[in-house]
Amino acid sequence: MEHGSPSHSVRPILPPRGVRLPLARFLLAAACVAAYANSFSVPFLFDDWANILGSSSIKDLSDIGRILATPKGEFVGGRPLANLTFAVNWALSGEGVWSYHLFNLLVHTGAALLLFGLVRRTLEGPRLAPAFGRHAVHLAFFSALLWAVHPLHTQAVTYISQRFESLMGFFFLLSMYLAVRGWNSPAPRPWMIGAGAACILGMAAKEVMVAAPVVIFAYDMVFVHEKPGRALKDAAWLYGFVALAMVFLVWLVARGATAAATPVPSWGPGAYLVTETRVVAKYLFLAFWPSGLSFFHHWDPATLSDSLPHVFLVGGLFAATVFALARRRPAGFLGAWFFVTLAPSSSFLPLPFFMWEYRMYLPLAALVTLAVTGAYRLAGLVFRDDPRRLGAALWAGSVLLVLAGLGFMAASAARNSLYASPVRLWKETIQKYPQSSRPWHNLARVLLKEGRVAGARGALERALVLDPKNPGISMDLGRCHLLLGEVEEARALLEESLSFKPDSPEAHCLLGMACAREGDLRLAELHFVAAIGLDGDNTEAKNAYGAILARQGRLSEARKQFLEAVEIKPDFALALNNLGRVCLDMGRPAEAARWLSRAVELEPGVPAARKNLEAVRKTLAKRRHGRNDCAR
Repeated sequence: MEHGSPSHSVRPILPPRGVRLPLARFLLAAACVAAYANSFSVPFLFDDWANILGSSSIKDLSDIGRILATPKGEFVGGRPLANLTFAVNWALSGEGVWSYHLFNLLVHTGAALLLFGLVRRTLEGPRLAPAFGRHAVHLAFFSALLWAVHPLHTQAVTYISQRFESLMGFFFLLSMYLAVRGWNSPAPRPWMIGAGAACILGMAAKEVMVAAPVVIFAYDMVFVHEKPGRALKDAAWLYGFVALAMVFLVWLVARGATAAATPVPSWGPGAYLVTETRVVAKYLFLAFWPSGLSFFHHWDPATLSDSLPHVFLVGGLFAATVFALARRRPAGFLGAWFFVTLAPSSSFLPLPFFMWEYRMYLPLAALVTLAVTGAYRLAGLVFRDDPRRLGAALWAGSVLLVLAGLGFMAASAARNSLYASPVRLWKETIQKYPQSSRPWHNLARVLLKEGRVAGARGALERALVLDPKNPGISMDLGRCHLLLGEVEEARALLEESLSFKPDSPEAHCLLGMACAREGDLRLAELHFVAAIGLDGDNTEAKNAYGAILARQGRLSEARKQFLEAVEIKPDFALALNNLGRVCLDMGRPAEAARWLSRAVELEPGVPAARKNLEAVRKTLAKRRHGRNDCAR
C-alpha cells in the first residue's frame, strides 16, 4: 500500500492529549441528545403531511412491496429505504411523532459518532500522524461536536421528512468509515464489502449519495494510493460494490418516481449556476455565523453582473481545491468533500428551489473539520519554538471550542422550540421574506389544519396577490370560501385553479363539492369521477362521490364508494358514518351498526354518527321485539 510522501509531514505538537476516547464518544452522544431533546414536541410539518400522514404506502408494514415501490408523484418514490423507516415509525406510533423524532435523533447521533471515528482514524493514519496523531481524539471530538450540534442541522434532524438527508448522510459516513478501516486492516475484504453495502443503502435513502463514490476515491488518492490503477486493484471489492451502487441509483432515478413529484424549475442551467454562487456564499456565512436561519429561503435568479464577487469567491475556492487535490493535500480532500457533496443541489443542474439548509448536512462536516484542524495546524506553526505558549494557545482554543459548542447547542434548541409551533415558524419566515408567496401559503395551510379558516383566507389572499397564477393557492383559497359557505367565490377560484392545473385531483374534488352545494349534482359527479380517475386513493373524493350517489338514491353504488374509502383509510370517521347511514337505508342495520360503532369510537363528539347509531339500535330493537312477538 502506497502512502503520501514524507515531505508533507510537520513537526509534532506535544501538549496534553485532551479528552480520552470512551469519554469523547459519550460526550458526543450526550451533546446530540441535549441539542435535540426538545425536538420531540415538534409536530408534523410541511411535506410530512404528504410523506407520512397522507401516504397510503406506509400504513401496512407487512406490504413490503408497496412500501419499497411507492407510486410516482411522491417524494419517497425513489427513496425506498427512507419510506421503509416511515412505515416502521407508523407501525410503532402512528400519528404520534415521538418515534419519528427518536429515529431522526438516533440517525444523527450515529452520524456524529461516525464522523468522529473517520476524522480520528484519518489523523492517526500514516499520512497525518506526525502532525496530528498526538491530539487526534481531541481534534476529532471537536470537529464532530461542532458539526453535530450546529443549528444549521435543525432542518435535517428536527423536520421529520428531511431524514432523507440525514439518513443518506449516515450511510455516506458509514461507507467512508468502513472503507478507511479496510485500507488500514490486514484483512480488508469484510470492511470493503461493508463500505460498498453502506453505499448501496445510502443510494436508497436519497440521490445525493451519488457523491459518495467520488469522495471515497478522492480520499483514496490523497491518503492511501497515489495511482488509480493500484487503488482499483487493492480495493477491488470496494469499488465493485460502489459501481453496483451507482447502477442501483441509476435504476432508481430512471423510474422517475421522485422526479414526478418535483416541480419543473423556470430557470435554466446558467442562471441556476450563477445564483448558486450566491447561495454557496450564504452557506459559508451560516456555517461560521449561523445568524439568519430560516425554514425557507426565497431566492430569485441572479444575473452574472450582480454576482461577480460571489462567482470569484466560490470559483477561487473551487480552483484552490482542485490545485490542492492535484498535489494530494489533505485540505484539498476536504474542499472536494464540500464541493462534491454540494454539487447535486448547487451546480448547473437546475432545481425548483435554490436553497435549503438541510443541503449543508454533509458539506458542513468538511468545513468544520477544516476549521478545527487548520486552527490547530496554524497554532503549531506560530508557536513551534515555544511549547509553553503553544500549550496555552491549545487550551484557550479548546475553551473557545467548548463555548462555541454550547452556543450552537443553545441555538439548535431554540430552533427546535420554534419548529414546535408551525404558525410561529411560518410567521418568522414571512418576516424575513414578506414578498414571497410560499410562506404565506404555508401559514395558511397550517391555519386551515387548526380550523382557523378566516385567518387562512387572509394569508391566502396575500399569497395570491404575490403569485396570481399559482394553482395551489387558488385551490386552497377556494377551499376556505367553501368552508365559510361562500360557494360562488369558491367555485370561481377552483375553476381558475383547474385552468392552471387541470390534472389536480384535489381541485376536482373541491369543485365537485361546490357544485353539489349549488345543487348541480350532474357536474359534481363529473368532477368526483375525474378526481378518482386521477388519484384512485383519494378518500375525500370517494366519500363525497358516495354522498352524491346516496342523494340520488343509488345506494349500492354509494356503499361501494364508502367501502373503498374506509379500506384505504380505516380511521376515516366521516366515511364510516356515511357508510353506516347508507347501509341502514338499504335495510342492513346489523352492518350499519358495525360501521357506525367504529365511527363513534374514532370521533365520539360527532353528533351525526351518534344519532345514526341510535337509529340503528332502535331498528334492531324493533326487529328483536317483532321476532319475540312472533314466537309468542
